[in-house]
Formats: sequence, C-alpha cells, structure tokens
Amino acid sequence: METVINLKIRDEYSKPQIGMGISFDSNTIVLDLYTSSNTNFSELLREESLRKMLKNELDYMKNSKIQDDDDTFDDSIETVNNLLNSNINISSTISEIYLESTSETAEYVKNNPIIKSYPLILNEEFSINNEDLASIDEYFTTLENLKVCIDGNQQRIGIIDYKNTVNAINEIVSKIKKYNLSPLEQVMYAYDLVRDRVYIHEGKNEDYNISRDLSSVLSGDKIVCVGFANILDKVLE
Repeated sequence: METVINLKIRDEYSKPQIGMGISFDSNTIVLDLYTSSNTNFSELLREESLRKMLKNELDYMKNSKIQDDDDTFDDSIETVNNLLNSNINISSTISEIYLESTSETAEYVKNNPIIKSYPLILNEEFSINNEDLASIDEYFTTLENLKVCIDGNQQRIGIIDYKNTVNAINEIVSKIKKYNLSPLEQVMYAYDLVRDRVYIHEGKNEDYNISRDLSSVLSGDKIVCVGFANILDKVLE
C-alpha cells in the first residue's frame, strides 16, 4: 500500500487535520494533510498523531453521511477504519508529497528537511510562459527531486527542464516576432519553423512520450504528429 500526501500549510489550522482525497488505484491512499507552519512534520507522522486525526476525520464523515444520506463516504470510511485497525506507519509508505507553490510552503519545507527525502510535486499545472515560471517560489528551484506538471507534457519534469522548455518556445517566438508580419503570416511562419523538424518515431524500448511530450521533442531528436502539434500550439499561444 502506498500513500500520497497533499500537504496544505494553513496557519488557521491550530490543530492538524487529515482529509481523505481521491484515489483511482486500490493500492494507493490519498491523504490531504492540513497543518500550521509551526507544526513539526515528523510529529504529524507519528502513529499517535495520525490516529487522532484519522478518528476526527472518521467522525466527520460518519456525521456527514447520516445528515446528507450520502453513500459516497462509504469507501473513505472503510479506508479509515482499515487504517485505524492496523499498525499505522505512513512515513514508510509515502510515495509522493504534493506541495503548493507558496512562500509559506517553501518556508515549511526549509524548516522540515525530512520532507525533501520524499519525491515532491507541485500540485498545479503550469503554462509555458515566463509568468507561470516566475510564480514558482525561488526556493523550490533548488530542490533536485521536485517535479512539476506542465501543459504539453504527460510526464512530470524538473524545474530546470521546465525553464529549458519555456526558453525553447520563447526562442521560436522571437524568430517570428522580429519580422513585421500579419497574424496570418505569423501562423504560416510558425508552421514552417515547426515542420522543419524531421519525423522520427521513438524506439521500441523507449518511452512512448519521448516523441510526444513538449519538453522531450524540444530537447531531443524524436518527434511524431502529437509532438509537432504540441510545439505549434504553444508557439501560437
């Protein structure tokens, strides 16, 4: 059994809380963990702390189910009951921790370095532009095991690869903007620049996305129809 944690730093939560997230994999538990910035992360993962938060969440779900006559809580109630009836050792089952790209979260990770020992993901999809890139807290750019989801990719990538992707699109856009072209001419020129790439399918033992994901096709030599479309789409945006 694996555990995915969505970490939410909220100073209004004087007492840490757990919420049950949604999992499409029966072998994965998703926990929304709400805590204030002055709560130690290691303490949150202690069995005593987890049991207390899970019991509070179980009471909440049972009351909501009765009041709203809502059967959608059944699976979550069963999951929490199973956890409470077992030896809770969440820290050894964490597969990923999702973070918010805020200064509060960045400061919390600094103060709780144990978090950096887990695979980290920023929990939003970023666009291919300088504004979204600049919105990521500077501290997060130093974390080598941090991944982001970007528009145009199926696979998550590191911050450096995200920067390189934005820069590659900007370079193509700069080539187009240096000429005094009409909107239609800009589209035609963008198409010409993108189609100049040579169509090369990924190898038999290579990842499917290497010829399709925006970051991969911009930095590599493999590209198929979806890859061409991804580049053109982002250039035109």
